[in-house]
Amino acid sequence: MSHRIHSIHTARRSSPPPAGTQFGLTLLEIMVATSISAILLGLAAPSMVDLMNANRARSSAQTLYSLLVEARTEAVRRNKSVLVCPSDDGGSCLGTIAATSWSGRTIACYDADGDGACDVDGAAAPAPIRVRGEIDRAVQLTGPTAFVRFNGLGAANGAASFSLAAGPKSSSVTVKATGAVRVD
Repeated sequence: MSHRIHSIHTARRSSPPPAGTQFGLTLLEIMVATSISAILLGLAAPSMVDLMNANRARSSAQTLYSLLVEARTEAVRRNKSVLVCPSDDGGSCLGTIAATSWSGRTIACYDADGDGACDVDGAAAPAPIRVRGEIDRAVQLTGPTAFVRFNGLGAANGAASFSLAAGPKSSSVTVKATGAVRVD
């Protein structure tokens, strides 16, 4: 039995490494590993750019969607017309709306008299209701050449479509005449 115990202990004992044995990595091995890592990173970078562009377009679409839904909700809640329009100053709608005007500031404001302009600020109806700042410069936003108006029942003055693109990635926001707002 003592012979068996002795053989177990000697089997576990490690012998010192032979003389001249090196530990670690050689310069060549490090260079090869670095080269392989650089190649893999180069392959992943384009898909990362696409992912960032898709995220920018989607995020801007969600921001616009939120503004439109809030405007519709406010129109129904107060039973008053609410405009959503591009704005230079954050307090009034642009006089002439081009398809590219929507990339700047956009506001939601009351239009109880239906004249296509924001109502005067009052305690009962603040003007504007909400201001959305400029979108990310990497995103191109085009929209209708007129404002979007929601009436007190939540219906829109007509169908409207917004297109948001960042590089090859795009997203869209649509407003149906019924007032339903959707992000695609």
